[in-house]
Amino acid sequence: MVYNYRMAAKIDTLIVSDIHLGSLVSRAKKLTELIEETDFKRLILLGDIFHDVRIDRLQKDHWDFLSSIKTISDDAARQVIWIRGNHDHALADNVSALFGVKWCDEYLWEFKGKRYLAIHGHRFVKVAVENKFVRRFTDPFYLFLQRIDKKNRHIVRLLNVAHSRGLMLPRQVALGAAEYARDLKVEYIFCGHTHKADEKVFFADKENDESVKVHYYNVGCWTTSPSTFAAVHGNGEVTLEEFS
Repeated sequence: MVYNYRMAAKIDTLIVSDIHLGSLVSRAKKLTELIEETDFKRLILLGDIFHDVRIDRLQKDHWDFLSSIKTISDDAARQVIWIRGNHDHALADNVSALFGVKWCDEYLWEFKGKRYLAIHGHRFVKVAVENKFVRRFTDPFYLFLQRIDKKNRHIVRLLNVAHSRGLMLPRQVALGAAEYARDLKVEYIFCGHTHKADEKVFFADKENDESVKVHYYNVGCWTTSPSTFAAVHGNGEVTLEEFS
């Protein structure tokens, strides 16, 4: 269940995904508001933080967001983790050097006696449309639509949703993530990539032992309104939240 965001006294881990900096539909300004008003110990940027390698497409709001990330990473009491996605994979080393952010392909941590894993989710998708060759043609078209669909960019956002659902990305990512979590004996797994917030519970073993479960969360994206994120609270509880 996705809740309307309510200010918490303390969040242990804040998880956001698919910001797509450099894209005209990125809601970087709203995300900056969220991270600056929320008290947390760890921020996980769960992939596709950038839309592509074209840094020259970044707008002022995008640079302001990156400045906030740098401030957080300089704070010894807090931590920023960047998980590489399929869009921003090539920028990992540059981002690490410029903003002091630790990057990795997946991030595993323990809290309140439970194991948590963050991974972008694209590795669980196996369809031709996801390959780099096809994206050489689709990405320029997507950017062109952003430029002509200026008012609220409804067309771009509808195409984004249709693309995800047409390829059954939410189902593929959820099932793949659950299987991966079982192998690693992880109770909670977080993904992005589909741009659709989701929450599911899977049995953690093939004997369907109900006492052992995998909790799957897709944290959604920051290219639509309201945007969504996941919060691991101080007691270990996990919630999906909306931020308008």
